[in-house]
Amino acid sequence: MSKRSIAMIMAHADDIELSAGATLAKYIAQGHAALYGVLSRCNSGWTVTEEKGGHYVPSREIVPRRRAEAEAAAARFGATLYYGDLLENCYTTRQGV
Repeated sequence: MSKRSIAMIMAHADDIELSAGATLAKYIAQGHAALYGVLSRCNSGWTVTEEKGGHYVPSREIVPRRRAEAEAAAARFGATLYYGDLLENCYTTRQGV
């Protein structure tokens, strides 16, 4: 019998663990191979900090941060990470981005 697989594919780097993480963990625990798919380039981000409150973070700063978060999440689940190439262009036109 071949190993069964599960694929979780969502738009943003944190969508899987926020909306389907328990399901992904359940199937991995049952022995399924897992794909953790992030469709976007991870080029957008709204960040909350004590000193600044909520604010948009420029793409050049947010991409490495969001990708590191996705890599850590996929590794924690024991899943193979895949990135898509969806450009989140609504965030590239904001002032200061």
